[in-house]
Amino acid sequence: LPYIESVSIRRSLPDTLVISVEECQAVAAIVQDGAGWLISSGGKLLEQVTVSQAEQYPQITGVELLMPSVGGTMEFPAAGNATEEQVLGLLNALESREMLEKLEGIDCSDSEEMVMAYDGRFRVEMHYDDDFNRDLRIVEEVIAGLQPNETGTIQLTLTETTGRAFFIQD
Repeated sequence: LPYIESVSIRRSLPDTLVISVEECQAVAAIVQDGAGWLISSGGKLLEQVTVSQAEQYPQITGVELLMPSVGGTMEFPAAGNATEEQVLGLLNALESREMLEKLEGIDCSDSEEMVMAYDGRFRVEMHYDDDFNRDLRIVEEVIAGLQPNETGTIQLTLTETTGRAFFIQD
C-alpha cells in the first residue's frame, strides 16, 4: 500500500481499537526509461505511471533512480549531482512554507546549482547544500517586491558572499 504514510493503533477503553491511517500524496515525478515515477515529499515511490501522467506533476530532472520499485524509496547514484537528501530537503521546505503547489520542476542537471521552476514566472538558482528554508523565505521576499507580471531569474547562489539575492528580469 504505497500511498499509506503511517498507521497508528491505539486502544480506547473499554473495548475499542482506533486505527488511524495517514495517506501520502504525490508531489513530484521523475521520468526515466519511458516511464514516470510519482514520489511523495518523503521520497517514497508511490506509483509507476505513463510519461503523460507524470507530466501532470512537477518534474525532477537531472537525476536517475536506482532500481525503482513501487513502495520503495528514492535513491540516486552516488556519482550524480544531487543527493536524495538535497532534493527531499527542498521538497520538504516547499511543503512546510506552503509553496509546493506553485512548484513546476527541479532541475539537477548542473553540477554547481539546483534550478527550481516556480509559479510559471521564475527560475530560482540555488546551491545543492543551501539552507532551503532560508532560500525560500528570500524567494518570497523577492516575489513580494515584484509586480504580478514580472518574470525572471532569482539568483540565490551569491547570497553567502553578498548577503542578498539578485533578480534578473526576462
